[in-house]
Amino acid sequence: MASIAPYSPVADWVGVQTGDHFGNYIDLVSGAAATVTRATPKTIYDPNTGRIHDVPAGSLAVNPWSAYQTGGFGFAPVIEEARTNVFLRSYIPDATALAAWTADAGLTAALGASVHGLYNLSKGAVLTADASNRAFWQQVTATAATWALSCYVKKADLSAVTADDMQLCAVAATTTPVGTLLTTTFAALANGWYRATAAYTVTAPAWTCGVAVKAGKAVTVDCFGVDIGAFATSYIPTTTAAATRNADVVTVPTTGWNAAAGTFVAVVGQTALGSGSTGRIITYAGTSYVDNGVSVFAASPSTAGINTAVSAAFATPSTGSATWPSVVAGKWASGGQQTAYVNGVAATAQTAKNVSGMTNGFIGSTGTGTLLYYNGPISRLTVYPVALTDAQIASSGLTSEMLAGPKSSMAAKLLAIGVL
Repeated sequence: MASIAPYSPVADWVGVQTGDHFGNYIDLVSGAAATVTRATPKTIYDPNTGRIHDVPAGSLAVNPWSAYQTGGFGFAPVIEEARTNVFLRSYIPDATALAAWTADAGLTAALGASVHGLYNLSKGAVLTADASNRAFWQQVTATAATWALSCYVKKADLSAVTADDMQLCAVAATTTPVGTLLTTTFAALANGWYRATAAYTVTAPAWTCGVAVKAGKAVTVDCFGVDIGAFATSYIPTTTAAATRNADVVTVPTTGWNAAAGTFVAVVGQTALGSGSTGRIITYAGTSYVDNGVSVFAASPSTAGINTAVSAAFATPSTGSATWPSVVAGKWASGGQQTAYVNGVAATAQTAKNVSGMTNGFIGSTGTGTLLYYNGPISRLTVYPVALTDAQIASSGLTSEMLAGPKSSMAAKLLAIGVL
């Protein structure tokens, strides 16, 4: 445990893996497991394996911490909000599923390798355009909103995929979207794969979207997603109808936590949140956060902080600049001050609200557990019932050692409580 003389934590929640890329949080103080509520399965992309892995309902999606922190130990659950993929046929197991898409004349489509194909029958679509831009697409029926489009894509020679090779496309019509190319961002992954993402604001209930392959180019496309939001989250497979991934609701007991004063220390990777969005890392609340509560949060792309609220009145948050991964900490004294820290560096302190009566703990969201999702990896969350000093929070035990992940002493504790 992360004891800081003379104080010991009252809770020390660490991510653990209980199966292939799924698991939970275990409290090293009590040995208790967090309560996880999610009635649907989900997926997780692991940068180490270069694959998308399937996660059963009722468990958190978990990656090795080394997927985010080079050489890191331990595991990091990835907590996400609910999303619905309205793209009706994203899962392609065979030629029949491939033929359910529409290919523009001049585009050939064949089955190929899948980023999701290690443990199931999923295939990618190998798309080759003739001397003109050609689209591979489907019709979507969805409400007016801003939608996040995404897919995984690679080239046969594993070189970088750019807008010279393909772009996501969409149009408010029932015809090919090839003429409406979207500004597409490409994130490099493992094994030559990239994740392509774009946003499209829909004004009509019936529209089409897909992939525009550039003239004379060939790419393999896989795992297409269309869901409401300013950013893409984990892939949601669909076969013949829209599919929903429920939110990860993670609740933890607050025995020993202190509403009058305390310190939260969290080890986190980068959130997927869009620019200007905020996600909660840990929330300590009454009936709801806005009624009475304390939370440590991150705001994309490079801010972390702590805030307090009473009766829907929020304090001015204490915020600091962050790079990812980081150790994000926040301390408060009810009616006194609240201060955020990133890797031990203190931000400007602000006046805290006079909070009291908090009984609920949530990891990765706030309020009822269904709002302001972090949408990223949270490896560890430690709770102290006092406001630690600047020097204590800046110590190696709560900065570099925490960021490296749990090592032998923690492994021994996990073995003792039957987790490993």
